Amino acid sequence: GRRAHNYFRSEVGNTGRVSQVRTSTQTWVGPSMYNDDEVFARVRQRAAQLTRTSLDVFEETQVVLYRRHQHYYVHADFTYKVEDPDNPYYAAGGNRLVTLIYYLNTVRRGGETVFPRANVSAAVAALPSFVFAGRKACTDGTGLRVAPVKGRVAMFYNLLENSTLDGVGDPLTLHAGCDVLGGGG
Repeated sequence: GRRAHNYFRSEVGNTGRVSQVRTSTQTWVGPSMYNDDEVFARVRQRAAQLTRTSLDVFEETQVVLYRRHQHYYVHADFTYKVEDPDNPYYAAGGNRLVTLIYYLNTVRRGGETVFPRANVSAAVAALPSFVFAGRKACTDGTGLRVAPVKGRVAMFYNLLENSTLDGVGDPLTLHAGCDVLGGGG
């Protein structure tokens, strides 16, 4: 049978602190967490095939639960080395190369993943990230929006192609998990 996982309040980045920027709950699943199972092992293997990367560079699987009115506002999945020199990604020789988001439920209202710098003019894409702070990226209707539909997967590379070894993040990957407003989640 399936094992229960202990969910806890999600933290922001590698800070170890909770914030109103991120109100979801989460758990980590994987071999080093002693809570791995065949399903998660298969998912990681498929992810490695899809991304053409080795399981050796994978972190544990982060399972995030968004209930009604929970979110993770605008953020990037890469880390700037100057902002966080002790980040474990750099200690391991890199940064988070690719993100896969698996949607486990269909949400009828809200819950989209929004990329506010995608599918917009160059001028909008060049705006500083604080412009998209809070709920704005989720409510202004611009950018690329991925609706949460069970079985859907969103994949994006976090680092600039010519700077992968340097861990230079791609600013176009800035994204937000918008508030779940109704149905599912």
